[in-house]
Order: sequence, then structure tokens, then C-alpha cells
Amino acid sequence: MNDRYFEKIAEYIHGRIVAGSHVVADEIRVQVLHEEGKTPELESWMWSVMTGRSELNQTIYFMYASDRRQRNAQVIMDGFSGTTVADALSAYDKFDGGVHANDWAHMHRKFVDMINSAPKRTDMSDSLAARILVLINALFRYDRALRPESMSYDEIASMRDKKQRLVVDEIFVKPKKYMTYLFEKLPLIDIENEKQIDELMPWSESLPEELKSKERSSIKMFS
Repeated sequence: MNDRYFEKIAEYIHGRIVAGSHVVADEIRVQVLHEEGKTPELESWMWSVMTGRSELNQTIYFMYASDRRQRNAQVIMDGFSGTTVADALSAYDKFDGGVHANDWAHMHRKFVDMINSAPKRTDMSDSLAARILVLINALFRYDRALRPESMSYDEIASMRDKKQRLVVDEIFVKPKKYMTYLFEKLPLIDIENEKQIDELMPWSESLPEELKSKERSSIKMFS
């Protein structure tokens, strides 16, 4: 059969994927034997883009490339202008009109690396990184509890919005609100007065209730 038939099918699948509002993208290292111009020890890359869970027909498109350069991201993301869920590769930031959203798995890995990089015998159990890992793990546990085969995407999205938003706000929204509050209050205090400074710190009982950090035990809804 003529290769053009397969090319047309691949083009059709790719077009269906990039026509959606959300995609998941990734690049995976592969080794290829007997590739012209490369020794077997050199890395190559399998790029992929797939439909978001909101799509009725789940589809994935693969593209082989000899490197991880931005030009390959431009090819596989050609025609897409929605939200891309991917790792932190900067190549995904270069598309006009699109949004690059880092995925939770890679974010989780960064905080694990942060804890592992601490000097030996350092107690990191109550560090900020450890607290954020608890929250991200709560998101994972809750997501695993959902049963996509018996629920529509809208039902899943609604349940996520109700429960997971509490954790996402704890990680992102609350720190932003706290920093806004801090910068508003700093010019109003005596910066030589340590007691006044302490009252603005994240652990202070004087903070507005919505800015106080929740204890780890308060995430019981995700158990």
C-alpha cells in the first residue's frame, strides 16, 4: 500500500487533536539502531500529543525526531491554540494564543528533588516543599478515586472543581493573596519593630482567616 495513505490518516488524526481546546504533550527519549548519521548511543526523541479527557474520542499522535529542539514542538503543535498540558520544556511556551500548563506529575518531581537535595540528616518533614507534596498527593488520590468509565467528563470536572479547588487554592491562590496582603501592610508598620514584622509572617495568628495555612490533617476529604 502506498505510504501516502498512512500519511493522510496521520494528518487527519493530528488535525482532530489540535482542533480541540486541551491537549497533553510529551517527549520521550528513545534509542534507534542503524539510524543514518547517528550512533546507537545517541538519544533521539518520540514526541506525542493527545486529546484532553474532555474529548469523546481519545486519540494520540506520535512524531519521531532526532532532537528536542523547539522546531519539533512547532511541528507537532501546529494549528493548536488552546491549553497544552506538558512538562516545563520552554518550547511549549512559544505558541501565540495558547496556554502552557505544567502537569502535576512534573511539579511533584521538582518538590521531591528539592527535599532530596537538602543536606544529610536535615529534617524536611515540616518544610514548605513537604507540605506542598502532601497537597499534590491529595490531588492524586482524589483523581484516582474518580471512575471515568461511569461518569461523563462534565461530572468529573464538576467534582474536581468542588473538591480539588480547595487544594489548588492552598498551593497557588493563597500565597498570592498573602503576598498582596504583605506588600500592602509593610509600608504601614515600623520595620524596626520585630513584633510588628512577626505579625505579618505566614505563621502569625494575626493574619486574616483566609490567609492562614491549613494543617495537613485538614485534607481528610481526599483520604
